[in-house]
Amino acid sequence: MEVYQIILIVLASILGLYLLLLIINMIFVGSFSSIMKKHKKTLTIILNANHDAITQLINLLNEKNIPISDEILEKYRGFDLKDFKQIGGPSYTETKNNLSYLRDSLITQCSSNDELKDNEDFLEIKGSLDELSLNYRSCVIMYNADVLGYNYWIRFLPCRFIFLMFEVKKKDLII
Repeated sequence: MEVYQIILIVLASILGLYLLLLIINMIFVGSFSSIMKKHKKTLTIILNANHDAITQLINLLNEKNIPISDEILEKYRGFDLKDFKQIGGPSYTETKNNLSYLRDSLITQCSSNDELKDNEDFLEIKGSLDELSLNYRSCVIMYNADVLGYNYWIRFLPCRFIFLMFEVKKKDLII
C-alpha cells in the first residue's frame, strides 16, 4: 500500500467515526426532546387537576357557607390555565406558586374548621391534592433529569458547533 492510500483510509475512518458520533448525538438529542415533551404534558395535566381540586375546595367552602378571604379569591380568579403550558417560564413559576399558596391556604382553612376537618369530601380532595403534589414532584425530577441530558448532548464538544450554528438553546430546569 502506498502512503497516500493509508492516509486516505485513516481520514475516511476518522470521518466515519465522526459521522457515527454525530448520528448518536442526534438520536440522544431527539429522544431527550421527545421525553421532555411528554413530561411537559404530564406536568400540565397535573397542574390542571390541582386547579380542579382547588375549585372543588372553594365550592365545598361555599356550600357550607364558610367565608373565604378576598386575597384567596383574587388569586383564584387571576388564574390563566394557559400559563401552565409554558413550563419553566416566569408566568409558569408565578402561577405555580399561586396555586401552591391557594392549596395550602384552603387546606389550612378547612382543617381548622370543625365542621369540615372530618368531612368526607374534604378528606378526599385533600388526599387527591397530596397525591397530585407527590406526582408533580416526581415528574419535575424526571423532567429536570431529561433537561440535563438534553443540555449535555447539545453541548457535547465534537458536535457543539452544529447546535450553535442552528441556535439551539439550552433548556431551563424547573425549580
